[in-house]
Amino acid sequence: LGLYKGEIPIKASYSSTPGHLDDLVTVDVPPDSPAIKKSIVDLELPQQKVLIVAIERNEEVIIPRGSTVIEAHDKISVMADDECL
Repeated sequence: LGLYKGEIPIKASYSSTPGHLDDLVTVDVPPDSPAIKKSIVDLELPQQKVLIVAIERNEEVIIPRGSTVIEAHDKISVMADDECL
């Protein structure tokens, strides 16, 4: 996803069918993430493989759009293929 330089520390996870867009994970964006100050569209996420479902910021839930900008400490809920995580 481009949020981390190494392995992603997943906070929560749900998976029902491997290889399908049904893995739901929540990750915290670290303060040194290369995704900070980038809009979702600028992250160049693989189409049909990744969907950012929600962003929790300052105890508020944001329904993301392509223009939504990622900030440090955002909690991002993502549906994705296994290979994209």
